[in-house]
Amino acid sequence: MDKAILEAWDKHNHKLKDVFREHRQSEYGTYEKLLRHTLSTIFPGDEDGVNNLCLDCNGITRIDNGDYQGTIVFVVAENICQPGVDNHWYTSVGYGSCSGCDTLQNIQSLNIDDAPNEAQVENYWTLCLHMMQKLKRMEANDE
Repeated sequence: MDKAILEAWDKHNHKLKDVFREHRQSEYGTYEKLLRHTLSTIFPGDEDGVNNLCLDCNGITRIDNGDYQGTIVFVVAENICQPGVDNHWYTSVGYGSCSGCDTLQNIQSLNIDDAPNEAQVENYWTLCLHMMQKLKRMEANDE
């Protein structure tokens, strides 16, 4: 995990469980919504000068070339003026068409308008951890 990501995760990850407890599952019921909640919680801004990385949580680009199953790649830019290639980050999740082969569907209850139970909170948190572990900075290939 990148040092800036690890530092932000270590400092703020405990807040994610509160986000899950305080909101209905439908508010983070897709991988993109879940990533947006995760990034906005983990990177709340430079409130104390510790974390210099600020990601544009509202500008997530979603790439999904699958159908009933596949991989979704999410690209997010740093919240700066005219970000270059190396100011973009990406992560991915694999998905399936049923709760037996899709992590998010497996976690959710049948009624996603309900708040999650504690086991679901832990599972959502683990899914967020996995997305953050895969979050990598793009590299400019200036040849």
